[in-house]
Amino acid sequence: MIVGNKETPVRFSFVQVWEPKAVDDGDPKYSVQVVIPKDNKALIAAVEANIEKAKQLGITKGLYNKATTDNAAFRTPLRDGDQEAAEKDDGSRDYLKGCMFFNASSSADRQPAIVDRRGAPIMRRDDFYSGCYGIADINFYPFKYGKGGVAAGLNSIMKREDGERLDGRLSTDQAFGQFVDEDDAPEQGSGQLV
Repeated sequence: MIVGNKETPVRFSFVQVWEPKAVDDGDPKYSVQVVIPKDNKALIAAVEANIEKAKQLGITKGLYNKATTDNAAFRTPLRDGDQEAAEKDDGSRDYLKGCMFFNASSSADRQPAIVDRRGAPIMRRDDFYSGCYGIADINFYPFKYGKGGVAAGLNSIMKREDGERLDGRLSTDQAFGQFVDEDDAPEQGSGQLV
């Protein structure tokens, strides 16, 4: 499923796409949080429909039964950002207010492709970060672990536009823009450090 489009890109947070990271003693994974404004009702409905399809696939495959999917312990990825922001209540999740979100991941041996709006690979880590906007290729799939559930698999990402960084860092342009020399020629110095 393609999540987002040119006119209404989604926002990315907790970007861990450059190298896999283990969470809570689990296997290392690549991951990203996908944030969708609640007023994008069509996209939220499409995500919910794909989650439901994955849930039904899990029942068909015998991973769990209908009664299990009605249990509160059955996990699905889409969550309410207002609830998450209220639970933290320290301002660190305020960007989730008025949004729905889910976390998507891929195994350590399947790094997601990350491209710019022209389809060219993004190579600099500073160019794709928590807070930017884009489009994601996601697959929702059933799993049996614990009481079972549906998870989001991360395939690839297209960055469409910059956004306010959520990790507290400045871009290199913001940090050093006032110090950049205007001419294109390399500076011919004396070779001494100052």
